[in-house]
Amino acid sequence: MSIKGIQFIFVFFLVLFAFNFFGANFINGHFIHYSNFIFCLAAIGMALPFAFIKGKVFELPVQLMCLGIVISVLMAYFSWQQPFMYTIQGTVPALLWVFFFWLLRVKFPVKLLETIVIIYAFIYIVLYLFQFSNPNNLLFGILFQDTSAYFGRDIFRIVFPGGGVFFLAVFIALNKLTSQKEGRILWIFFVIAGLVIPVMQVTRTYIVSVLILYLYHFFSGVPYLKNLNARKKVGLIGLICACLFLISQLDIPAFRGLYKAQEETSAQGLENTRIKEAIYFLKDFSPDIFSNLLGNGVPAAPDQSYYGQYIQNLYSKEKFMDDVGIIGMFAMFGILIVIGYVMIWVKSFTLRLPAGYRYAKYYLWFILGTCLTWDTVYSNYYLITTVFALYIFQRAYTDEKTKDKLPSSKYKYNFRYISK
Repeated sequence: MSIKGIQFIFVFFLVLFAFNFFGANFINGHFIHYSNFIFCLAAIGMALPFAFIKGKVFELPVQLMCLGIVISVLMAYFSWQQPFMYTIQGTVPALLWVFFFWLLRVKFPVKLLETIVIIYAFIYIVLYLFQFSNPNNLLFGILFQDTSAYFGRDIFRIVFPGGGVFFLAVFIALNKLTSQKEGRILWIFFVIAGLVIPVMQVTRTYIVSVLILYLYHFFSGVPYLKNLNARKKVGLIGLICACLFLISQLDIPAFRGLYKAQEETSAQGLENTRIKEAIYFLKDFSPDIFSNLLGNGVPAAPDQSYYGQYIQNLYSKEKFMDDVGIIGMFAMFGILIVIGYVMIWVKSFTLRLPAGYRYAKYYLWFILGTCLTWDTVYSNYYLITTVFALYIFQRAYTDEKTKDKLPSSKYKYNFRYISK
């Protein structure tokens, strides 16, 4: 087998291990944990020799983020006396950011990454629909302490691991639907799924983020809609919103759940649970000013450290890091990783990409849109696809920039080579 074939197999299975086999509850938990640790450690080991290169686009932000994560390991020891061994076990999956440098080094084909993402996204959809139709036999998904939480908001809800690969595939499909004629049935399927599944999961932030990105893409990427004057664009957007509102009035459990959740949020006002959680993790969680700035590290299991026990006690008080997204990430990994993300988002708005690769922007913007209420910024189920999106973004941007510098009279550039 060729080196490229081995690389493809490794990346393919890295996604599966990073997602913990889509949270398969019928597989031994220790096997999932240690296989995830070993595979992620191997990926980090492969990438580490290339992690100290001078930045062109995203190298510096990723280096800052990795530095912040490493420093947080020390802070877990100094601030919480958590043993290094336990902290490292939990931190290794978070250091998959380093894999970005390996992808750059080997110039992993973008086309193969797209294929891997599409395959896993299809598996995600099939498994999610299977689990949704079999709520009493939980084979996949995240277990809650109170299983009744699955039936909140008037609908069976399951947080299904692997959302990163699903949403990246949705944006790939959205991009390809308007940029190529081949495979349109497949792309339409994923675009529709990108709206239907968030509604089935009754996740308002996901729904709003996807809808905004869909509208932005069609009004900026489809020539007919792009060329409409401002009045017609506003009118058409108003018509679309009116249609969506009428659809939302249908007597469907998912819509009832969305209304119930919105009513609860509005009634709580400033007493909203997430607002309280955010204030707590920003002001009161860290034991000292240094850990408040540099992070507290990843907590170990409750039976392994006081830090882990402390986090477990917070659960009983309904305080969850993943409920407050980037604030929870800041509490664990400190200010450097937040600075890194801000740099990435700024670049995603200021750097132009070829039309065929705008989906990388959309994915990063989706992470931005959900970063305050979900753990999409640091969850294992999103991190590997965020690395993929960064790599595709940088590869497309730098190759396009190289094309612009080449004298057209001496060299005919074919941008498609990044897919080979």
